[in-house]
Amino acid sequence: KDINETQEYYVNELIEALNDKNRDCFKEQNFTSDTGTGKTKMMAMLCNKMPDKYFVITTLSKGQLQHQIRKNLANDIKQDNFVVYGLCDYTTNTKLQANDILQKLPHDKQIVWLRDEGHIHTNKWQELFNSAIKDKCWKIVNISATNKEEGIRCNFSHTMMLRTVNQQEGTPE
Repeated sequence: KDINETQEYYVNELIEALNDKNRDCFKEQNFTSDTGTGKTKMMAMLCNKMPDKYFVITTLSKGQLQHQIRKNLANDIKQDNFVVYGLCDYTTNTKLQANDILQKLPHDKQIVWLRDEGHIHTNKWQELFNSAIKDKCWKIVNISATNKEEGIRCNFSHTMMLRTVNQQEGTPE
């Protein structure tokens, strides 16, 4: 109960910042929360609390972790207002193009780009999203455990690990 209330508090704070008319000129918002505090859960909570928006979620996670993030979001988000792209979707043989993503974006909703590990600026995502997709986004939220710049900092009063991942042979337990 305690962690859920804390997560909800910070998601609500993020929503306020995104909707703040005084911040309209700011396209990007940083959302920083320590490792193990449930950033993926908070992304799902954000999508659920803003059903009128469409979320493009990008993650740098590879292999099984990318699939785990997709599965967790699919289980936790109650409506069909999101898509997840992982780094594995952007490889030499399956290189995503901006038009591939643009064609899938709804025209009747504002687009929010949620950048998992958003403190890392990769050439691959930047190259793809700095094109027409970034212009199409209403807001960009950099979500990370690393506080790179000013934004919303989740100040959890104690460290907690929600789950432990034991990676063996590419299979999370």
